[in-house]
Amino acid sequence: EGAAGGGGGGAAAATALEELHLRHNSVGCDGVALLSASLLDNATLRRMLLGWNDVGQAGAEYVADALRTNRSVTLLDLDGNNIGPEGGASVAYGLRENDALTSLWLSSNDLGDAGASAMASVVLNETSALQTLDLEFNEITNEGALPLSEALRDRP
Repeated sequence: EGAAGGGGGGAAAATALEELHLRHNSVGCDGVALLSASLLDNATLRRMLLGWNDVGQAGAEYVADALRTNRSVTLLDLDGNNIGPEGGASVAYGLRENDALTSLWLSSNDLGDAGASAMASVVLNETSALQTLDLEFNEITNEGALPLSEALRDRP
């Protein structure tokens, strides 16, 4: 019967997957585009670890598109993916209506102050379920810390 034979429950098993760990691979932008597209119809995946895969800004945009509609992923790891401030802004935009994600890991992404400001908008968002936001090693200065501190103070 093999992989395409149908006797092994492959499709059911794939949709039942709750965690996907792909840290420190070479997924890249094209790979994350495919993975993000799969999130549109997946209701079981809870944790997606994609850190250190060099997905870049364009890859972050694919992830952001998936976050607009996916309501199952609660932890997303994008550590060390060189998404930059624009990629950070894309992810923040993707989270505007997402009420499921509770942990977002964005360390070592060169987000800078602009990316920190974009993340502050996520913290302020009334529909956000975000509880953990990791922004380590992102070259954030006082200029980026200010909107974050204001968001923490003003969060509904």
